[in-house]
Amino acid sequence: AMAGKRESKKATRKGSKTNDDEKKEEEPPVDLEALESKQRSVLDVAMKLFEKRAMDRATRLVYSGSKGLKDGIEDFHKTWCNKMRNKHKITGFAGLINGTVFVHVIEAPGEVIVDLIRNLVEVEKLGLLRNIRIITINEEVPRYFLRWNVMKASADNDEPQDVETVQLAWTCVKNLLQLGIETKMKQPSEVLQQKYLPSTQKLVRLSQSPELCTPAEYLEIFHAPVDFTLNSEKVWPVSDLVKV
Repeated sequence: AMAGKRESKKATRKGSKTNDDEKKEEEPPVDLEALESKQRSVLDVAMKLFEKRAMDRATRLVYSGSKGLKDGIEDFHKTWCNKMRNKHKITGFAGLINGTVFVHVIEAPGEVIVDLIRNLVEVEKLGLLRNIRIITINEEVPRYFLRWNVMKASADNDEPQDVETVQLAWTCVKNLLQLGIETKMKQPSEVLQQKYLPSTQKLVRLSQSPELCTPAEYLEIFHAPVDFTLNSEKVWPVSDLVKV
């Protein structure tokens, strides 16, 4: 009888352990709504990175022009830039090279670039610059300059070879970006100016090229209201738009 009781107790203990193991193996119910709220799509991640790196991206404008009959082109850019820097991050380099040709590479938000281009139309009318040409304009690009500088600069004389305007423009832009990388937070040294700034001969050729847009032409092409006339509007009587 005693042995039977012991065996029954062992059996009871084994049964209780089995029930406990089954309880441990049971998983809690999954809250699908909470799980979905924590999941992030690829678009969510991309948008987060886009917002995080907003200050590191900009629209980059590079243009050049010959010095006008009046002085003050450096002062104009300095005044304009100081006004814009109160609200926007602006980086780049502007320089009057050898006292004859002006070149400017600027990195700023898109609306700031458009405002500058509109001002350049007035600059040409005032006689501060002439033959202004937009060499390149790129949106959503990384910044190569850490600050904005304007100064009188010097560059070696270098006659442009017999190359296409696009190739010449790309070479000038590439060297200006390299200038930004090596300048960092300082003004470009004379050594860097001689090494990377395009010669006056190259910039004069670009400023006289009909292949590049003037500020007024750029605004007309990309920022003027769209207005066109349909062929049907030239016919009289006007045809019905909808025929039953």
